[in-house]
Amino acid sequence: MLEKAKENRKKLQDKKSEDGKSPEMIRSKWVSSMIKLISKHAMASEKQISVKVLQNIAYLFAYGGMTQHKLAFYAVDLSPTGTGKTELVKKCRQLLLSPVMTMQEEKLCEDIDSYEEEILAAKGKEKDFIDIPKLHKCIHVSDTSSEALFESFEAQKSQIIEMGELGRKLKSSKYQSLIDYIVDGYGASLLLAPNYKNQRFRKQMKIDDPNLFFYGDTTIRYLGKGAFFEHIEGGLLNRCLLTYNPYIPEFEELPSSYEINDQNVEEYNEIAKCIIHFATQYESERFNLEITPYLKECERYIYNIRKNLIENNSPFANMYARSIQNFRILINVFHLIKCFDNNAFLSDVDEETVKEAFEFLKWQIEVYQDLIDEFSGLSDEKRNDNLKSKILQYIAEQKLPLTFREVQRKFTIKKHDVETAIAGTYKQDGRRILSKL
Repeated sequence: MLEKAKENRKKLQDKKSEDGKSPEMIRSKWVSSMIKLISKHAMASEKQISVKVLQNIAYLFAYGGMTQHKLAFYAVDLSPTGTGKTELVKKCRQLLLSPVMTMQEEKLCEDIDSYEEEILAAKGKEKDFIDIPKLHKCIHVSDTSSEALFESFEAQKSQIIEMGELGRKLKSSKYQSLIDYIVDGYGASLLLAPNYKNQRFRKQMKIDDPNLFFYGDTTIRYLGKGAFFEHIEGGLLNRCLLTYNPYIPEFEELPSSYEINDQNVEEYNEIAKCIIHFATQYESERFNLEITPYLKECERYIYNIRKNLIENNSPFANMYARSIQNFRILINVFHLIKCFDNNAFLSDVDEETVKEAFEFLKWQIEVYQDLIDEFSGLSDEKRNDNLKSKILQYIAEQKLPLTFREVQRKFTIKKHDVETAIAGTYKQDGRRILSKL
């Protein structure tokens, strides 16, 4: 099985994407190929896809035993209805997490067999009560509870929650204890058992070094300003890497097929198993991140964004509150992907990996300005002016000719938006931006 996984990984590493790497800052070819594959079969943008793909990969390393590295991060997709949020989560789960779910089911079958053998062996003898086997999920797709989550942590220290309709649940008292537990679990080194009736029967009262991953989705209109600012100030959203895609595709841009073929699913399932095996092999190893001038420069850039918003009394400053922590986590994730691609544990994080994580984070938090515009109630004219300014600034920094597709991908916009922005400033041939007028 592992040999097959290695062959699939090499094949995907060697595969040349038709449009080059996607997104450009992700250096691992098989990761880029997966993002490209999902984008062909989903309405979601590459920004949306890449966050969930990286989170699932990070989870596989943690599930395999690399819990000594901070890999768990929270993410929430605030894109409007019709941008493929639910389908995206399903596809990422199908490609990367389904092998974990299968492993959990196989373990339950083994536990049931052992249970039946113990029952037979204990027949007619005095023996302590034998626990009935139970499937402890580590991937929580449907509703869960703080109690069920803690029980799952007792069996597996790495857990991931995928919560759709997050806006509704943030407003409901029914989910308040779970949401509070998730908030407490962010980056926690210790997780206490929740208070519930059969507490005295618990095997453990606390979990050391839990790894909790969280992914939610809602729309900013459904969430509303009140809940948004409450949770940005110090609640759940304050801890999340936010993603947002305001662009609903035209009919002509919809995927011709929403199904990923079985061969592709099998290829990535095998790679997921190989990641788990790799993590198991090196679970006791630790790598070193040197605090270099470049790393400090990156963190200063992130810090200054929030500082400037605070100085301007902006209520949006706390959208960036955990950005440095998320940056460090992304460095860890990209480093382990590099180790995996090299089939060796690399003891030191190089500057190339720090840059990769920084460029990825910058690419993601660009959408925060779109969120600010949405909540600020800017007129369409003002938003268009802001977008035009950003497009022209980006083009000015690039080497020409530049394809429309690259600009569209950068800002998650339509071709028409690019044409409107460059009109009167750049020559174009309908496909590429050629030169200044």
